[in-house]
Amino acid sequence: MSFYCQQCGECCSCLGLVLVIIEQTGEYEFKIRNEYTNEEHHVIVDEDKRHLFSDRSIFDKEPCACPFLRADPENNRVCCTVHATRTEMCKSYSCWRILILDKNGKRAGRVMEDRYFSAETSELEKFRQEEIKDIREPDTKKWDRIIIDKLRKAGYTVRT
Repeated sequence: MSFYCQQCGECCSCLGLVLVIIEQTGEYEFKIRNEYTNEEHHVIVDEDKRHLFSDRSIFDKEPCACPFLRADPENNRVCCTVHATRTEMCKSYSCWRILILDKNGKRAGRVMEDRYFSAETSELEKFRQEEIKDIREPDTKKWDRIIIDKLRKAGYTVRT
């Protein structure tokens, strides 16, 4: 299964420190700069998200969020308003290699790059300490298969 975005906005909550609007070049068009690489990029607010763009309330909760992140209360999510023209950095981002859901389908944790296992519940942290922590498989694909099997046997749902 390929990466599935849950539209939580977590990945974009600090991107306002990286992606900066240089100038507005049209009604819904902007020239931006990546502060890490100094690369400039042109983005256009997606037509189907323009109705969300004027609502800047997300910045009350996430003041460092990407300047194009907006709340979509009708669908109970957040969204990138420039998704169609987003930067390469944004296109290549995935916030997990393995997503771990509990028995109720709620996110319990993630495995990110370099085998960083992020437990978000005390139950999963206990499981990590008892079942995962000491696995010394050098091959990452094999390591993934081992922990996925253990997680599923323990009743977790896993997305990769």
